Amino acid sequence: MAVTTAVRRGFDIRRVNHRDRATAEVLTEVMHAAYRLEARKLGVDTFPPLARGPDDVAASANDFYASFGPGGLLGVLEIEPDPAESAATIASLAVLPEHAAHGHGTALVEFAIALPFALLRVSTGTHNEPALKLYERAGFVARDWESSPEGIRRVRLERRA
Repeated sequence: MAVTTAVRRGFDIRRVNHRDRATAEVLTEVMHAAYRLEARKLGVDTFPPLARGPDDVAASANDFYASFGPGGLLGVLEIEPDPAESAATIASLAVLPEHAAHGHGTALVEFAIALPFALLRVSTGTHNEPALKLYERAGFVARDWESSPEGIRRVRLERRA
C-alpha cells in the first residue's frame, strides 16, 4: 500500500488531489514562488517550470504531496512513478521561499525516500547549491550532467533504497 500521509520533522505531509481546481491553483502558486527564486539563482529568464499552470498540474498523471504547517500548504512534492523499474522521479520539489531553510525540503525528500521505490531520481540546476546539498545529504549521487534547451546546466542524481 502506498504511503499517503506522514509527519516528518514536525511537518504534516500528505497526498493531495491535484485534479481539484482550487488545489491545483495553490500547488501552482507554491511552485511558481519557489521556481522564480530558482530561476534567479540560475541566472535565467526562461525557466520551464514557470510555464506550468494550474491546468497542467491538474492534468498531470503524477502524484502530488504537500507539506503543511502554520499558514497552510507550504511545500510541494511531485512524484513521477515508473512502476516497471520500481523507480520514481522527483518531478518537482518546491517550498515557499519564506519557509525555505526551515526543514520543509528535507522533510519532503525524506518522505519521497520512504515511498516504495527501489530507485529515486531527481534533476536540478548545477548552480542550485541549496538543492544539491539537500539531495547529497539525503544520499543522492550525481550520475550525469546535461544542458537544457534554455541553456540551464543540470545534474541528474539518483538514490537507491
